[in-house]
Amino acid sequence: MSGAPVPGHDELRESLADAALGALAADEQARVEAHAASCPACGPELAAYRATAARLPEAAPALD
Repeated sequence: MSGAPVPGHDELRESLADAALGALAADEQARVEAHAASCPACGPELAAYRATAARLPEAAPALD
């Protein structure tokens, strides 16, 4: 983003966590990822969500 907010930015930002989990429809996933790739605010936020999502299996308790 260079100065002016991108139309739909807030909506896209709200979808970052779902995108990190792969929980969006393919077209919406692509839209969010494309936005994050060009947005200096959303790119790092999506990366942080993905890093957290990658560690979720480590945090889950073992099932006996």
